[in-house]
This record gives sequence, C-alpha cells and structure tokens, in this order.
Amino acid sequence: MSPSFRSYLETLTATCAQPVFKSACEAGGYEVMSPRGSPLNKDLEFAPHHPVVRTHPVTGWKSIFAGVGIHISRIDDVYDYEDTMIREYIMRLITRNHDCIARMHWTKQACAIWSNACTLHAATPDTHLVSGNRTGVRASGIGEVPYLDPASVGRHTALGLPMN
Repeated sequence: MSPSFRSYLETLTATCAQPVFKSACEAGGYEVMSPRGSPLNKDLEFAPHHPVVRTHPVTGWKSIFAGVGIHISRIDDVYDYEDTMIREYIMRLITRNHDCIARMHWTKQACAIWSNACTLHAATPDTHLVSGNRTGVRASGIGEVPYLDPASVGRHTALGLPMN
C-alpha cells in the first residue's frame, strides 16, 4: 500500500456493527448477554465508530482494523461507492497477501487463540483432514476502545523489514 494511501486510511473511521447478529442469534437459539464483555455492548444494538487504522494495545504497531471487510457496516464520511471500493481493496490485500495469513494445522486437542485487534479469522471447510468433528468455543475478553496513536509505526518499520 502506498504511503499516501496509508496516510489517508489513518484519517478514516468506520461504523462497526454486525447487521446479522440478531438474526444469527435467533437462528441459533443463542441467548444474548447484556452487556457482552464491555459495558458498551448492550443488547443487540451496538454500532461504535472505530479508526480504520488502529494501534495494537500490546505491540504498539499500526494495522488496519481486521474487521474492515466483514465487521463494519460502512466507512464513515465517504460516499457509498468509495466505501465499497476501500473495503473491497482492503479485503483483497488481506485475503491475497500471504504475509497476512496464519494457517492452523488442526490436530487432536489443538487450540487456537487470536486477538481480534489485528487478526482476521475464518473456519475453512477442511474438517475432512481431521478425524471427527472440529468444534469451537468463543471466549471474548473486554477489549480496549480502539485508538490510533499517530506516533505508532507498522510492523515492517518496527522490525526493520523492507517495504515491498
């Protein structure tokens, strides 16, 4: 991503909402706790605005909010076609860039833990590679309110890696 486009993305926020959360809970028969994790997560209506580029609370590195393609309803203050263009571009970068992907080799008793602060995740249809059923249990911690520290740097810069 060009430095000027990275800088532009740092000026944007997005409305983070799960438009299908209610219907998924109803279809699965899931009881929704309120509040869920953070006291701000009340009932089924929750749509905060977070920076598109955020600073990871542990590493201090800048990264694109991993949910830009999936967990947001729109990028704020841009036209609809710009919202679509930006989100599709970010999703292409994330899904086609092997530098952004960690692949889990599932074995018996395997466990995967990740931070939603900067990690996309997806269950791939490869359970045929493991005997039996693969099941998942979700545990959500109370995370910080996402922020962008203008002094933070990306992973490549922090590790002294070349920018390709």
